Amino acid sequence: MNTPGTPVTPGTPFPSPRDLAGRPVAALRATAKALRTAPAAEHTTILGQLAASAVPEARCVAGYAAAWFVLHHQDDDARSLVDPLIGDGDWTVREAATFGAREALVADAERALPLVRRWAAEDRGDREHRAFLVVARQPKRQTPSVVEELIRLLRVPLADDAPYVRKNVPFCLRYLARTHPHALASALRAWAATDDRWLLRSCATALTGELLAAEPYAAAEIVGLLRRSGDDWTVRRLPAAHGSPALTPSVHTEETATSLNSRSPGAE
Repeated sequence: MNTPGTPVTPGTPFPSPRDLAGRPVAALRATAKALRTAPAAEHTTILGQLAASAVPEARCVAGYAAAWFVLHHQDDDARSLVDPLIGDGDWTVREAATFGAREALVADAERALPLVRRWAAEDRGDREHRAFLVVARQPKRQTPSVVEELIRLLRVPLADDAPYVRKNVPFCLRYLARTHPHALASALRAWAATDDRWLLRSCATALTGELLAAEPYAAAEIVGLLRRSGDDWTVRRLPAAHGSPALTPSVHTEETATSLNSRSPGAE
């Protein structure tokens, strides 16, 4: 039996869910990575046992490994492992599964994107939408075309009735403003020209210092469109006059995120 904190390695017994209980995140991720060396014929059994465990840490290992597993086993058994983890009742498991999916998107977007498209298309509650938002936060090395599609898909959670879902979109956009400002600026320009208040408000919160610096002309156009939108919440959060360092929007706080969904007068 493996001692706690020791990831499984080739030639060692598969760790039981009980052995994984209480292990730190780094050890869980190392265990998930080591599972890739197991014989392909054993993958479904191993991940199935982990995913069905009552131990959250065991399901986390399954989450970290499942997206990679799907990339190498394009069958129904492989795909069926991912969806329950994305909608797991424990937030640590959802985080593990979506971070694993994000890794898969970087490794092979062509194979991983169908999963993400399905999550975006399904109406199964805010947990799946939150998972999708985590997946959309792509690192700089991701292909721009993939990022552009993920940004387009972010319009799905913005149309959700649940404020919890909508208010998570700005967090994702602000992350993309740092890693992919050029792709984001193009999308924001189109969003700012609509009359959808959630798109308009998301544009305002996405105008970070990184985006203003990387795309000054596009940002100026976006600001102009938003000023003419007529949405008071949006207009109050815009730079006073584009081009000055003082115009960089304030740091996004939980209070700002909550007010994005405010029903108070002037917020509609």
